[in-house]
Amino acid sequence: MYNKLFTKILDSSIWLESTPTRIVWLTFIAVMDESGFAQFASVANVAHRARVTLEEAQAAVAAFEGPDPDSSDPDNAGQRLERVPGGWMVLNADKHRAMVTRALIQDQTRERVRRHREKKRSSNAIVTPSDTDTDTESSLQPKKKEKSAPAAPSLSSASRDPFTDPKITERAGRFIERYQALYPQHRNGARYAVRDTRDYAAAVTLCQTWPDDARLDKLAVCFLTTDHRFAAEGSRTVPQFLALASWCDGELSAWEQGRT
Repeated sequence: MYNKLFTKILDSSIWLESTPTRIVWLTFIAVMDESGFAQFASVANVAHRARVTLEEAQAAVAAFEGPDPDSSDPDNAGQRLERVPGGWMVLNADKHRAMVTRALIQDQTRERVRRHREKKRSSNAIVTPSDTDTDTESSLQPKKKEKSAPAAPSLSSASRDPFTDPKITERAGRFIERYQALYPQHRNGARYAVRDTRDYAAAVTLCQTWPDDARLDKLAVCFLTTDHRFAAEGSRTVPQFLALASWCDGELSAWEQGRT
């Protein structure tokens, strides 16, 4: 797995930080998955992967977990990391992912245009008849069909990016609506404020991982009602649900097995 790096990072407040802090941030960007989850057991593991000292990694993580008044991103008061079980969530991963998706779509569009132009040039090529084509006898002979060149592999034949798969993205939108409806039912009437920049990427990953919507809704209820410390100390957002979804799946499976 790899993650794209965009030149706009050179104009961000991160680039004003010390070299070890910048390296730690790039390490998180390189490690995070589609939802923004970066798996590290401890800050010591971060230091090892980033090849900085433990003290430098601790200072960098502390800075990223706190607010940044100089950040150009107003979301989360500039906070970039949030500790979750098993690692950290990169809080602006959804925006980074949106940039990657736009870049991917642009690449795919350019490739489709290139193939279309090549096909058009091939169809417009002039074929010069040979002298034998005027011969009556030869003209009566059945013409052999020329084998066409094999078509170039379509980009859609490759494994789909869930963020460009219309079925998954449509399910993700519906799931956010259902989660918003479930929230007050299981959180004493409290309302859930949807933020697309925060919730959408996590919803896509959830829908890709759990193709059964009914199962996914059960996991959401489990997350909304559990007294797990991570859930209880947060506001139970969709990205936080994603971080705990596998644990919820295990708990629900154990409960279902106990009933049989």
